[in-house]
Amino acid sequence: MKNVFDKYWEGITENAEKEIIHRMKMIIDDAQVIIDHIEQGKKFEEPTKCADNVWTHLSNIEIAVDLTSTESSTWKKFTR
Repeated sequence: MKNVFDKYWEGITENAEKEIIHRMKMIIDDAQVIIDHIEQGKKFEEPTKCADNVWTHLSNIEIAVDLTSTESSTWKKFTR
């Protein structure tokens, strides 16, 4: 049974697929830092282990989901 995304994925190039996977990994990475920060009882304005504050990570996620931006293509993971 086909889902709504099958039409999109048909014919997608290998490079585009790798780019989408990279973007998703960067989103997950930023989200994990946010989750860890909140679970430690810290406020959004407090520095995270990787940035000035949670808002920076939210901004990173916004950039990564913007398919017109190539900024996230050079990013590396914070977490391991």
